[in-house]
Amino acid sequence: MMAGLVLEWELTADQTKGLLRSYTRQGVCVTQEVLGFYLVAYAAFRMGLCNFCGSQAHDLGEKARLAASEKAYCYKLLHILNAE
Repeated sequence: MMAGLVLEWELTADQTKGLLRSYTRQGVCVTQEVLGFYLVAYAAFRMGLCNFCGSQAHDLGEKARLAASEKAYCYKLLHILNAE
């Protein structure tokens, strides 16, 4: 859930750190390393989902929208992997 929030809302590094601190204050301990794993997993899952759904879509507009989303998640995944 946290990885989805970070990626979908495109939180900055400072915003993400603030979110982690807020979760920690509530008793939910999530380290930066664990979050990094889930960011990779979330971006890869969403990229694959967009690819699969695009291959099943019949509407050309929907195919284009899903292809653009797949590309966006690919860039997010590459950004995460290059930041590590």
